[in-house]
Amino acid sequence: QEEKRGTFPPFEMMAQSLIAEQDIWAAKNENRDAWVPEDIKPKLKDKADILYFAGCTASHVETDIAEATIRLLTDTGADVCYLGNEEMCCGVPMKMAGKWDLFEKIYEHNVAAARAHGAKTIVTSCPACGLVWKEMYADIARKRGEEFEFEVKHYSEIIAPAIADGTIKLTRPVEGRITFHDSCHQGRAQGFYEPPRDMLKAIPGIDYVEMEHNREEGLCCGSVVTLVGEIDKGPVLGKQRLDEAVDAAVDKLVALCPCCQVQLRDSNLKNKMNIEIDDLARVVAESAGYDIPTSAEYANYMWSYFDKFINLMKPEEMAKLMEKIYPQMLDNMPAGMKPMMLAMRHVPGGLDLMEKMMPTLFPLLAPSILGKVMPDMIKAVQDYIGAMPEDMEALMPDLLPKTMDQLMPTYLPELIPFLVPSFIDFVRKGAK
Repeated sequence: QEEKRGTFPPFEMMAQSLIAEQDIWAAKNENRDAWVPEDIKPKLKDKADILYFAGCTASHVETDIAEATIRLLTDTGADVCYLGNEEMCCGVPMKMAGKWDLFEKIYEHNVAAARAHGAKTIVTSCPACGLVWKEMYADIARKRGEEFEFEVKHYSEIIAPAIADGTIKLTRPVEGRITFHDSCHQGRAQGFYEPPRDMLKAIPGIDYVEMEHNREEGLCCGSVVTLVGEIDKGPVLGKQRLDEAVDAAVDKLVALCPCCQVQLRDSNLKNKMNIEIDDLARVVAESAGYDIPTSAEYANYMWSYFDKFINLMKPEEMAKLMEKIYPQMLDNMPAGMKPMMLAMRHVPGGLDLMEKMMPTLFPLLAPSILGKVMPDMIKAVQDYIGAMPEDMEALMPDLLPKTMDQLMPTYLPELIPFLVPSFIDFVRKGAK
């Protein structure tokens, strides 16, 4: 039974991005396959048994993951296809956000696309994407009585055997002491721990060590969901994991999950630590002879915008931002409301009465007012966030109004306690 509760506000913006552009990063769908190297494009088949499902973060942010993975997969000699711009977010953020109808539409889209390309095995970089395909999509199909013919694997389950049998040869050493972080979605949720380690240990002369808690006992990175829901706690949890890397005296912490890498890098920065976070596929591809620049700097750059948006979505921060558009809000109130409010300044106790009435009135007025002042609100948001990535800036005039429209029913009760006192103060002190 639906209870019409709200989700974390950032998930609403992710949802609007996903609906419009098929990803959660406010990036244009036309750029989803821009990471594919020119020399790899001829090797990708239109139809093949193996389909590489890159996922949003590897496609738009940590593209070193996608490039390294596809190079290693094609080096196995297997035929591989890729959905390109047909690929849609796996949908796990929408599942967590309680947007189950949207999640099922994503299932229908991705499964149909995979079938159209003849896929039998879905190979992912992101273990959350893998878990979605392996369990959540399969569960929907079972409940609907539909066929679900796909085997689902993480790339390490294909690459590790190819290294072991000599199909892929690792020749370059990797400098420094290295450890490996077990993703919760990889380990606890799917139960595979050794293929990633087998890949690393095959690197010539590697100095590999385990952290104190590893495999089944490995500590969580802190979770990007924590960053979305309780942004201040993410770096605290992440530091617990990074401290174990420090204790192991490593130069590099390797992870295979794109989201773990985002979270660990964020924790690394916010805790002013000096640990290099690197990707499993990139490190192994480097040993196989490829030069693939790390996406660490760009990932930090992209997350910094989400960090700002997540902070902005706190009701107290949003109320502060809306102070900048109070004149426009007052001008766009229903006929007669503005003169009445200004007149109440001269009535003893008038504005105190208005302050008591506004929590009831504002939810009724907000849809009309915000619709009229949205261009001003978009400008205020752009000033708050600063210069945005090109795609995000282009999409924001469409994403923000739709996000606010979805948020209002459940967000307003949290916003009003911060908004009303400052709005009444604005009227009291000199609104014209």
